[in-house]
Amino acid sequence: MISADSPLAGAIAFWRCMSLTNPSQESSDPTVAFVALQDLVRQWRKLGRMTTTAGLKPALQAAVPGFSEADLGFESFREFVAAAEQAKHVQVYRLPSGHPMLLLPGESP
Repeated sequence: MISADSPLAGAIAFWRCMSLTNPSQESSDPTVAFVALQDLVRQWRKLGRMTTTAGLKPALQAAVPGFSEADLGFESFREFVAAAEQAKHVQVYRLPSGHPMLLLPGESP
């Protein structure tokens, strides 16, 4: 459950507003989705949860109704995450198992 004062709640509200007022905006600018991902990672890290991409994608889809990386112009969630990392919203850390885990920029695993 996302509290109303969570940064993720603000990103979700903005996402919904953008999709209602300018549906083409979400396809052209993934920044809001990057911020939502970053806020979800922050929230999960604070709770001590593992922030693997396998867990984060369905959580992001549940938190942001209508989220689809394909609608943002990405061929895969992996490509979306790589772009979010390049934009400095998250960083990718490879676990010994090889699975990608997302961290906040500058954060140690």
